[in-house]
Amino acid sequence: MQQFSDIVACQLPSAEANTPLQYKSVQVRQGIAEADGFGAQYIVYWQGDYGCYGGNGTQRPNFTVVERSGFGSADPVVKTEYTMPELELARVTNFYAGESEGSIHIEGLAYGPDDRQHEPSKHVEYVVSLGHDGFNIVSQNA
Repeated sequence: MQQFSDIVACQLPSAEANTPLQYKSVQVRQGIAEADGFGAQYIVYWQGDYGCYGGNGTQRPNFTVVERSGFGSADPVVKTEYTMPELELARVTNFYAGESEGSIHIEGLAYGPDDRQHEPSKHVEYVVSLGHDGFNIVSQNA
């Protein structure tokens, strides 16, 4: 995932930055055990400027699907056809697999009406599911 983000994004946190969630992955679908996990899906969170738009505020939370879709010896691949709906989210504070298969729970901060740039304070939570057509918001507390 890091190699992918290095190619498609700019303004990635430096290796020295304190970003404990950068490239955190959670498994959302089990693969076929008899086929070396074929079909297993993971969602990886990372922060960066996807598309290198540049400017202030373009470094955003990104969620990317990675799937084991080849032979057992093949590395998992990034599935770019899955896109996350627009979330009111400036910073992720927690991210983990949801209760049901294919879902994730996202906790974070968004900008409130009186917040200064780079200082979001509004707590938000989302439960998002991964379907065949992409991500769908199941619930939100924003």
